[in-house]
Amino acid sequence: MNSGQMDDLQQLWTELQSFSKQVRMPQRTFAELMSRLRAVLGYDFVIDENYPLQNVCTMISEDKMVKLGQVATPSLVARLIVELCLETPSDKVLEPCFGTGVFLVSAFRRLSELRGRVHDENIGSQIFGLELDPVSFIDGIKNLVSETGTPLPRGNYFCGDLFDFRVNPVFDAVVMNPPYVRQEDLTSGLPFLNKDLIRQKCLNFPDRTVKLSARSNLYAYFFIQLSKFLKEGGRLGAITSNTWLDSSFGRGLQEFLSDEFQIEYIIDFDKDVFPDVAVEGCIVILRKVTEKSRHPTKFARIKERLQVEVVRQLLGGKEGNYEDARMRVVAVSDRTLRRDHKWSKFLWAPLETVSIMDNEMTANLSSLARVMRGITTNCNKFFMPGPGILKNYGIEKPLRQIIGSPKDLEYFDTTLPSVKSSILFIDEDDLGNPHVAKYVADWKEHLLKVETKSSLSKRVLEHPADWFSLPRLKSGPIIFSYILRANKSFILNASEIPVRDNFYIISPNNCDALLLFGILNSTLTKIMLEMVGRRYGQGLLKVQAYELEDMLVPDPRKMSEEMKKAISSLARQLSRLRLDDPAQHAIVSNIDSLLLDYLKTNLRNERLKQIENSVLSARLSRKGHSDFLDPGSL
Repeated sequence: MNSGQMDDLQQLWTELQSFSKQVRMPQRTFAELMSRLRAVLGYDFVIDENYPLQNVCTMISEDKMVKLGQVATPSLVARLIVELCLETPSDKVLEPCFGTGVFLVSAFRRLSELRGRVHDENIGSQIFGLELDPVSFIDGIKNLVSETGTPLPRGNYFCGDLFDFRVNPVFDAVVMNPPYVRQEDLTSGLPFLNKDLIRQKCLNFPDRTVKLSARSNLYAYFFIQLSKFLKEGGRLGAITSNTWLDSSFGRGLQEFLSDEFQIEYIIDFDKDVFPDVAVEGCIVILRKVTEKSRHPTKFARIKERLQVEVVRQLLGGKEGNYEDARMRVVAVSDRTLRRDHKWSKFLWAPLETVSIMDNEMTANLSSLARVMRGITTNCNKFFMPGPGILKNYGIEKPLRQIIGSPKDLEYFDTTLPSVKSSILFIDEDDLGNPHVAKYVADWKEHLLKVETKSSLSKRVLEHPADWFSLPRLKSGPIIFSYILRANKSFILNASEIPVRDNFYIISPNNCDALLLFGILNSTLTKIMLEMVGRRYGQGLLKVQAYELEDMLVPDPRKMSEEMKKAISSLARQLSRLRLDDPAQHAIVSNIDSLLLDYLKTNLRNERLKQIENSVLSARLSRKGHSDFLDPGSL
């Protein structure tokens, strides 16, 4: 590219940028600018005359960054990704959202390095780029030319929407920092911000339709779309939000990546990668494969400032799990990743714990029992009034015992005196009782005049004949509170008293309830709860139903009858104790010993308890900018 072309590019860039101060850019003016850009570069564009790409140019800079999810990539992060993805001097690479061109420059330098640092103008023909924003498009090309001093080949760079992108080459690598646009913001009439249009273009493959949650961030669609452009054995490397590692909407993306790729590396940092953005980033390196056998995925956490060469060496050097002051690397099997959807814990959980999660003698709780939530009243003030209110109305029936709160529980077994709550379980016949009828009528008036927007008031309008009735009360042999602090005890509900919706009901279907009760109260399970739960403020841990179902526990179906009897006997002893009885610790320790022997692990009780104490008190700290990649000899 000569100086005259660079001057023309600068002029076009200035003109396009100036439109950010205008309310609306005329389509004709924008088309003329695009025509001039085509003439200067001799490139193709994946837009037609009616494509509303000019809307991007009229966004003010700050608004554009938010709406398009633009976040600048640190150059050293781009370099690490490129070096992990490009392996041979002939590799063809695509950057689908190149912005200011940091990945393009890194790719050029990597290919030069693979060629022995010989300056070869043909390298440019191996690098392809796509960018939606016309201003960034020109900016990125200018930066690539000025940084590398290379002429740009015809037909390698495209201004437009990835989901309308069509190109003949099949790439050896794709590298990117995809847009960070939440699903709530994918509702625009603009095609590049319209979730319904994106899903139509992205999720249909020749042999199947990909199942992806409609709550997915835009970056998830980028992963799926770009898999279509990679050849067998090709790599996809990205720095992206880490939300998909743990969230329910990330499951579809996890399953797609596990099916289409060998997930080679997931790399995290002890500090945030992006200093000015509320996004916790991770690096993902994928290799497209169709063979059935898969190698373990390496989860790596960089702890201190390291040169890119050192990171690559540590990633590829040692086999198995290891950790030192610089970095931690944990290998996790494809089998475990497919049955355990909370992936971020593999980045920070104690190494011994990861080995247990990867143990073949464990199983998801969902394979052993059904998990469901207790009953939701939608108005506890009506269905669970205080005893003083009921006394004022003269109501003694129809009351049913219910476990309404963890405070109702004093023992490990509900057959012992624990229950303190009651619930009104009213049907139409109960209205024959004048006291009950008066209570219902007063509340109906209150709901229609005062609490008009409550869930129960809506039910009054929609179901006037039986709004006061509850569905069948829910119960089961084991119960568990889903919001926890220090106490993570499972309760044997041998009398199957109904419970409210701040409890989960666990109904075994493939094992004995007493045996499962013993396993669930082990120290192992307490650790696994920390792995699957979500940390909230004030030391709370919240466990969703699907997270509890995903939790890995020692599989009782593979145990010997002798072991089952031993654990069940200990569980029976535990069930007779108060929740605050210190005698429980010796019983749980004996259960732990049996389970550790069963799992054939070298981990012993003392270390197991140390791990539980450490994960119980651990709080992730991610404030501050990550400077964990050292420029070294850039």
